[in-house]
Amino acid sequence: PRRGDHEREDLHRLVQPLQVADTELCTRAEKDLLTGLTGGCYAPIGVLAQVQRGSFALQARVVSLDGRASAGGSVRGARHQSAELVQQLCAGLIRQGAGRIIEETREGLLAGA
Repeated sequence: PRRGDHEREDLHRLVQPLQVADTELCTRAEKDLLTGLTGGCYAPIGVLAQVQRGSFALQARVVSLDGRASAGGSVRGARHQSAELVQQLCAGLIRQGAGRIIEETREGLLAGA
């Protein structure tokens, strides 16, 4: 974990040997993309982060429930650029209308609940 992510050093020491750096990087990137898009339980977002041959790759797609509207893209770069790449992809998805798709889906699902 990043400094400050944990409050209990005893738990950190127990979990640290189980952590895989590439897996943690990918998980954080996927979570950061979802957060950047205000994605939650009702957000129609698919995202996949991978470390391949030392480089970082992230792809995502946002699709309306009826499948008529979508926004998607991918980015690739160095591992140390992952945060910037997440922001870049998030901005590209928003430019394609991802925010509107997410909001409309959320409203539709909540109205039917």
